[in-house]
Amino acid sequence: MNVKIIEELNEDFFSAWLELHERAINKNFFLSPKWIKSVLNATENKTKLKVICVHNNGDIVCALPLKIETKTILGSKVKVLGSCSGRESDYKGLLIAKGIDEIKATKLIASEIVKIKDLWDVFEVRDLNSLDSNINRVIELVLSSKSIRGFKNLDEVVTQSQCGEISFNKKNRWEIRKNTKNLSDTGPVEIEHSDKITKTEIKDLLLTRARNYPDGNDFVTEEAQEHLSNIILDQAKQGGVLYSKLTLNGKVLACHVGFVDRECFYYYMPVFDKSYAEFSPGKILLNDIFEYCKRQNLITFDFLRGGESYKWGWSKKVSYNYSVYLVNEDSNLTSKVYVALHKLKEVRKIFH
Repeated sequence: MNVKIIEELNEDFFSAWLELHERAINKNFFLSPKWIKSVLNATENKTKLKVICVHNNGDIVCALPLKIETKTILGSKVKVLGSCSGRESDYKGLLIAKGIDEIKATKLIASEIVKIKDLWDVFEVRDLNSLDSNINRVIELVLSSKSIRGFKNLDEVVTQSQCGEISFNKKNRWEIRKNTKNLSDTGPVEIEHSDKITKTEIKDLLLTRARNYPDGNDFVTEEAQEHLSNIILDQAKQGGVLYSKLTLNGKVLACHVGFVDRECFYYYMPVFDKSYAEFSPGKILLNDIFEYCKRQNLITFDFLRGGESYKWGWSKKVSYNYSVYLVNEDSNLTSKVYVALHKLKEVRKIFH
C-alpha cells in the first residue's frame, strides 16, 4: 500500500472514487463523491483540495476527503485542514474498501496528516461517526503525535431504524386520520413524493425553517440558503433526492427534502407551517413518508442528526457524532488560542 494526495477532482480520479464508494464497507450518502462534488461546486471561497488516498495494486482502497482553507481568526491568518463539506453534511469521514487491511490503511492516512502538518495550523472536523472504528483510529493516531495536541467533543445524537418496523402507534394513527379528515373538510388535501425539486421550492423550505427555528439554525442567512439550495439542486439533477409535500388547496403546509441512496432513506430537512399546527401536518406527512419507503422496499430509515423526541420511539440504532479540534504545535499563537477557545466553549456547556 502507498499514499497519495489528490489535489484536483479530474474525471479519472472521480471515477476511481465512485468505484471505491460502491465497494466501501462504510458507504453512506454524505460520503459519496457526488455529494462532495456538489458541495465543492457550491463553495465560492478558495480552498485547496487534499484527498488523502491509499492505493493498493493501483486501486484506491481508502480515501479521506479534506481541504485546506485560510481563515482570518482574531486578525491573523490561520490555515485550517478540515472536511470537504461543512454543516450541510450529517456525516463526515473516510471511505475504506472491503477486504483490505484496515489497520494498515488507516495508519497510512494518519501518518500523512502528520507528515503534511507544515501545510496546516488547525485540524478541525465535525460530525464524525462515533461508531466508525476506522476514522476513530485515524484521529487517535494523529493525536498520539508529539507535535499535535487537541481534543474531541461529542456533538449530536444520530438515530436509525428499519423501514419495515417503523410506524406510528395506534393513538397517533387515529390522530393522523382525524387531522387529515379535518383538513379535508376545509379543502382538497394532497400528498406528493417526487424526485424533482425546483430552486424556489428549496428556498421556500429553507425560509420556513428559518422562521420556525431562528436560533441554532445554520441556514438562516440568505448566503447559507443559497449555498444549500445549489447543493440540493445539483443532487436532484444527478438523482437521489426525494421531495415530499402536503398541500391544502395548493398551499404547502408541510414538506421535506431527503435523499435515497441504495436501500437507505435519509430524513434530511422537514418543515411545516406553524399556523396549521393544530392539524399536525408534519406528522401526517412523516407517516406518508414511512409508507412510501416501505413501498419502495427501502431497508434503513436514517433520521440523521438531532435528538428530537419524536425520533426516539422508532430508533433501533443510536450513536453520536463528534468533533475534533487539533492544533499543530509549530503553528502561531492564534491557532492555539482558537482551539483553546473551542475547548472552553465545550467546558461551559457542561456547567450550563
